[in-house]
Amino acid sequence: MQRPGKEPSSGSGGAGPGRDRTAQGQPPACAAGGLSHAHTGPSPADPPHGRNPGPRRYPLTLWRVRTATKINLHLGVGRRAADGYHPVRTVLQAIDFGDELVLKPARGEAWTLAVEGSPEIPRGKDNLVHQALKLLRDAALRRHGRPQAGIHLSLIKTVPAGGGLGGGSGDAGATLLLVNGALDLGLSHRVLLGIARRLGADVPFFLRGGLARGVGRGDRLHSLTPLPALHVLLAVPPFSLPTAEVYGLFDRESLTLDGAGFRMRPALGRLRRRNAVPMFWNDLEQHVFRLHTDLADVRDEMRNGGALVAGLSGSGSTVFGLFAKHPQLSEALEEKDREGWEFHRGRTLDGCNYLARFRFL
Repeated sequence: MQRPGKEPSSGSGGAGPGRDRTAQGQPPACAAGGLSHAHTGPSPADPPHGRNPGPRRYPLTLWRVRTATKINLHLGVGRRAADGYHPVRTVLQAIDFGDELVLKPARGEAWTLAVEGSPEIPRGKDNLVHQALKLLRDAALRRHGRPQAGIHLSLIKTVPAGGGLGGGSGDAGATLLLVNGALDLGLSHRVLLGIARRLGADVPFFLRGGLARGVGRGDRLHSLTPLPALHVLLAVPPFSLPTAEVYGLFDRESLTLDGAGFRMRPALGRLRRRNAVPMFWNDLEQHVFRLHTDLADVRDEMRNGGALVAGLSGSGSTVFGLFAKHPQLSEALEEKDREGWEFHRGRTLDGCNYLARFRFL
């Protein structure tokens, strides 16, 4: 479900057993062996029981990782429940457009964060990466019974805020994987998943990436058989859409839930054959496009330009298109009078390739 003010949920819609489903809450099978670590030599040994030698030290130098974002191929939204959440059924795809995390050792025991880029991004306790570091350090202290060595994490932002791409959630999920692996904390996927769920409905998806479906509040995730590699075109307007306002429109207006009859497996089957898929739907789209007709125009141009799927990602404001071939459309879109718009190209990212970013060999 979606609580007003939070990012839309992550995952994928549709029910039914079959080859598309894996165990709930588990990352793709390629990650079963866990993370590898970039440091050389053995991990620092745990002390004998009852001894506390002080902060745990690591042969850590510098770690650099690109994060990912997501698009909602489908987003079916239910009416708001008494607890303030909206139940969702959504199909979520990771894409290789993201920010950058740089981790390096620091003196003492403090874990610090610096944020570079857009001034719209929170710098303090409201930043999801800051919250992820705190919860991760608390979990490591409970596991090891002693402080960890100091680290400094830099977050270099590229992804615009408020675009429906889950940029902050992607940064938080990547932080959990990066710090747990680089510092050899040994926290299990189950522990990381518990932390991710405390951070937000979208964050658990970024412990796995790839293609997934989500139901409930969006953090009940099931990995799906990956799509073939597809090209992605993102059109980001010069304005964001506050999630709470979009869901407020959804609640106030008389609703026709066009996505209610969505069938996941036929839709994904068409997409795997690189055929256009008209049955994907976003229940928030009609309300947003009524206020911002320019977003609808861009979506239509993408469809006319050969997109297999095109639409609003989450609650917006980003419009995306998936293409079988490298799209030449971005130049045509930019040539029109769209001052302040940004156009980004990328590729779909399956779960194994996403998690490979955190296997340091």
